[in-house]
Amino acid sequence: MAQNKSDIDGPISSGVPPFSLQPFAIQLLNVVPIEIVARRFPVESSDTTININLNVVGISIDSDSLQAQVILEIKLEPAQEPRLFEIFSRIVGLFSYSPEYEPNAVQEFLQQGSLSVLLPFVRELVLNLSTRLQIPPIMLSLVQLAPPPEIAKKGDTGKPSPESI
Repeated sequence: MAQNKSDIDGPISSGVPPFSLQPFAIQLLNVVPIEIVARRFPVESSDTTININLNVVGISIDSDSLQAQVILEIKLEPAQEPRLFEIFSRIVGLFSYSPEYEPNAVQEFLQQGSLSVLLPFVRELVLNLSTRLQIPPIMLSLVQLAPPPEIAKKGDTGKPSPESI
């Protein structure tokens, strides 16, 4: 059987130059669950609406060790009684940062960016717990944590500008 040259040498280039991933000055070191409470109640419920609350409850920065931590709480429960389950968890994200970063800049990044870094870990935990509780699997949806770039630049409210119509 004859092989194409591209099969031997690898994929044909699409004309897009490759890019290198440059490490950011703040890096995630570890994610540790510090509290997990998952309860299943012996009731029948057909309500599939779930209240989901995510909250950054603590940020601490240690300038001597160039490390920081963020505590994220998540609480899930059905919107109506009787409740079939409840899930509560706290996780800690441990971060390191470069010495050229001021603690204020680290604090600002962690307030705004830590949720997007920790959310995949929370998503996996919630899916795992819902499976173990033998309830319908709960997959946290993707969320937009910042406005799209064109809205952030224009500072508008999401309505199209006259020049974009």
